[in-house]
Amino acid sequence: MSEAVQQSTDTAVKAAVVMSAAALVLSGVTFVLSLDDSEREREVDARLTCLEIPGPNDCGIDD
Repeated sequence: MSEAVQQSTDTAVKAAVVMSAAALVLSGVTFVLSLDDSEREREVDARLTCLEIPGPNDCGIDD
């Protein structure tokens, strides 16, 4: 294998490793953010459920 081909291959491998590492980090960040969104979504669902209950209620506004 010639030196030029070897350098090209090494560069391609390094680029692939960097892109894979970046994708792993970004997927981890996305996963953590989706957990946080789920908590907020549950809070909104609980508030909407409370508002559907007949009669006077503050649905946790005073909390």
